Amino acid sequence: MAAGRGALRLRWFVGREAELAALRDWWESRPDRPALVWGRRRVGKTALIERFADGLSRVVFHTAIERGRGQAVLPAIERELDNVMGLPYEEAFRECLWEKAFDGTLGISDVVDIGPWWAGGGQEQIDAVLLAEPELTRIPVAVGESKWARSVNGARQRAKLTAKAAALTPDVDRLAYIVCGRSEVVTQPGSDTIAITAADIFPDPS
Repeated sequence: MAAGRGALRLRWFVGREAELAALRDWWESRPDRPALVWGRRRVGKTALIERFADGLSRVVFHTAIERGRGQAVLPAIERELDNVMGLPYEEAFRECLWEKAFDGTLGISDVVDIGPWWAGGGQEQIDAVLLAEPELTRIPVAVGESKWARSVNGARQRAKLTAKAAALTPDVDRLAYIVCGRSEVVTQPGSDTIAITAADIFPDPS
């Protein structure tokens, strides 16, 4: 269901001020991050969201899942997630690299900093640049790119990373290259590209 300014009119709505305040705080501070509204059936989740959405310029949400039509709206929900998951996924990707660098499973030693890099007003961006500090001088030792797509072409992303990394160092062949895809990173046999997936970023706690 899509709601625009003045599109929803609720006859009765009482209470839920704390929940509405939390939703407004989320909307005003970090609308690029998903918000989860959960609870038992028939407790007023949909009415709460409709009340919150009333008067906003643009809110999109779905109630079809509760009516047994989840498969019908799943593609639309995935598209909406694609629009909001970019920055949170990049942050989680960098945090994953920190953990792997710390425990040694990344295979890159002496990492002292990990962060994004961009140039040209953001037109050129690398999601993760890993820095080491031999002899008191910080140098890039690896670059990484995260993609929310289910399947990512590792060779193609590596080629793009190599071209962008030339602005960081003239010796791009000495860098390690890390590519992240949601479900898989397809690489050529013998490739030394480090592949990361969502299973690495969000491991099963069990």
